[in-house]
Amino acid sequence: MRGSVLVWDNSSGGSFFQWRSGDRSVARVERYERRRFLTDFPLVLEQLAATTPVDADTAVFFGAGPGSFTALKTGVAMLGGFLYARGVTSVRLLSSLDILSLRTTVPRGAPCVAVIPYRGDEVFLSVVVEGATGERVYPIPPRTVSLAELGAVLDRFAGTGGAVVAGDDLPIAVERALSARSSILPRHYPVSEISLERLDGVPCLGTVEIASEPLMLRYMVAPADLPSGDREEYYVASN
Repeated sequence: MRGSVLVWDNSSGGSFFQWRSGDRSVARVERYERRRFLTDFPLVLEQLAATTPVDADTAVFFGAGPGSFTALKTGVAMLGGFLYARGVTSVRLLSSLDILSLRTTVPRGAPCVAVIPYRGDEVFLSVVVEGATGERVYPIPPRTVSLAELGAVLDRFAGTGGAVVAGDDLPIAVERALSARSSILPRHYPVSEISLERLDGVPCLGTVEIASEPLMLRYMVAPADLPSGDREEYYVASN
C-alpha cells in the first residue's frame, strides 16, 4: 500500500489513530472517560491535524464496529467533520475486530481471537487466521457471545499457537476466563501501531461517500448476513 493512509477506530473505551505518508508515520492510542470524551478528543484532533497532513488523496479506513454505540456515534461524527474539512470524500469501512486483530503479533497461520466488550459479561468476538500471503480466513466471523460461549471458543483454540487480543476494558468475569487459559492461549494487549500493508488482506464492509452533511452517517445497524436469533451488533453504515 502506497501514498497517504489513515486508519481510525473508536469502537470501545479508547481510540486508535494511525497515519502514514512515505517514511512519516504517526500512531496514537487514547483512553477516555465517557463524560470527558467530547471535551478532550477535539483537542487531540487539533494536535493530530498539525502533524498529519490529511488531504483528498489520503486513503481512509474507519473501524465501523461492532462496538460501543456511544463511541461509534461520536467517533464517526468527529471523523466526518475532520475529513470533510480536509477535502476527503470517501471512507472505507472495516470491522473494528479486524483492526484489533492487526494490533497484535500473532504468527501468520495461527488463530487470533479478537475481543471487544459489549454489555454485562457478553463480548463481541471474531477469530481470524492470516495466511502467508495476507489472505484472511474466519473460523468464527464477528458475532456476540456470552461468557459460556466465550469459554467454549477459548477452549477450541487453546494450544494452537494463537492468542487473544483485547484491551484493558473487559468485564471482570471475562478477564478471569482469559486468565484461566493464559498458559494455553495467551493474552495480547493491542499495540499502538500496525503494519499498514496488512490492510490489503482485510475485507471491506463498504464505502462511505461523505457529501455535504458529513455528520449524518448512519450507525448502529445490524449486518445484512446476521444469522437469525443472534443479537444485534453495532456497525456504521454508508449513507
